[in-house]
Amino acid sequence: MIVYIIVAVTLILGILPVLFIIKIPKSVLGRIVNGLFAASLALLIYNLGGWLYLSIYLKYIFAVVTSMLLIVFIVKSLTVKINPAKKWVDSLVMIPFILFFIYINVLYFVSNKYDSEAINLTNPFKAGNYIIMQGGSNEINFFHRQSKFAVYSFDIVRLNEYGNRAYGIAPENLNDYAIFGTDLYSPCEGTVIGVINNIDDNKPGNINQSRKAGNFVLIKSDGITLMLAHLQRGSIVVDKDDKVTYGSYIGKIGNSGNSREPHLHIEAHRKTDDATVPVAIKFDGEFLRYNEGF
Repeated sequence: MIVYIIVAVTLILGILPVLFIIKIPKSVLGRIVNGLFAASLALLIYNLGGWLYLSIYLKYIFAVVTSMLLIVFIVKSLTVKINPAKKWVDSLVMIPFILFFIYINVLYFVSNKYDSEAINLTNPFKAGNYIIMQGGSNEINFFHRQSKFAVYSFDIVRLNEYGNRAYGIAPENLNDYAIFGTDLYSPCEGTVIGVINNIDDNKPGNINQSRKAGNFVLIKSDGITLMLAHLQRGSIVVDKDDKVTYGSYIGKIGNSGNSREPHLHIEAHRKTDDATVPVAIKFDGEFLRYNEGF
């Protein structure tokens, strides 16, 4: 149900910018407001739309189409005659929405900034295209910010040949998800300090609240604890106290624990004398934002 809501919101909000620029308002203020509304909303949907549930390629098509329409709108706004008598007060209603859209866009663009130490990881996969399904350092990473240990954590999914993370919007077969069963490799050097390997994989749409991390591996690397969670039952090949290095085989991606669909959850923290502190995560030197891939 959640996935269908995300898709519906993406499609509906994706149409709104077009509706605001296909007709040229008569007043100058109306033209400015409509243009800003369409541009700010289109940018928001481009950055935060649920494209991975449809196709990431649609994101780029959307960008091209809305950009072309905005150019046409601007050109016509500069050439179509203005009607000074046309009321412009109604356009003021749209200004709060524009400010809100701009605020969310700014939040997105700064969601790769962090004020903690960071652990630099390598790509934990050998092949394929992957995208951040949840992530960021601020309110954009909404669900993870509900836990103080997971504020910098990421959920990662794999894209298939159609640019979707699955064959369908919300398939019921685990094998329809591109990342399910994908081989996982250690993205750092360290020592394995914890392993759970006997939690059943959930049917898509269901979760296991009693064992939220599901099957997981904990790696201690330079004092930082890294968690790789929601792995496939029985697939983990490392044991506690094993030494791992970059590229050491770990196991396979599954759908165990608090996971509605297959993905890799990855988070890091450091324990101090006073508290457990979340640690930011970079992949090959880059802190990725939601909807960004590697």
